[in-house]
Amino acid sequence: MELTKKQRTIKYVLYCAMLLVANLLQNTGGLFPSVFSAHCLLLIPLAVTLAMHEGELEAGLLGLFAGLMWDLVSADHLGFNSIFLTLCCVFAAYAAGHWIRSVYLTDLVMCILFSVLYCFLYWLLFLVIFENDKNYASLWTFYLPSAVYTAVMSAAVVFFTRLIRKKALQKLNPNG
Repeated sequence: MELTKKQRTIKYVLYCAMLLVANLLQNTGGLFPSVFSAHCLLLIPLAVTLAMHEGELEAGLLGLFAGLMWDLVSADHLGFNSIFLTLCCVFAAYAAGHWIRSVYLTDLVMCILFSVLYCFLYWLLFLVIFENDKNYASLWTFYLPSAVYTAVMSAAVVFFTRLIRKKALQKLNPNG
């Protein structure tokens, strides 16, 4: 059964609240633990997991919202996070709608793939190419450990996101 306009609005307000909490945890120092120098990028697995259960348009808007929140607290490279998360969410939604089933394992694989891709692209674009800072050590000391930390935490993020989404949809639409 299709959700009513009010139910859809409540669902997307819940999604935005989840993204806002993840943004605060990710970007406020001391709220989420760092392991050595690695930081967990919570917005990537959360946005991708939510996107895999939506259409391409809704997924793109969720990715854009998550990326804009991340860009608002970013000191440099304004727009990269928005573009990256929007493209990832649209691709994840398209893949879940046409190529793969959205189950826990595929959600987790997509989250890990996009987390590693984000860390590598950010390092490549902004440290190697644009700044000509051939600082290859930062790849091994910050970006790859952050990708691994995010990949490990993605298992919990995907699990709880799917659980919250399922419970919310059952509460919103008990008949369907």
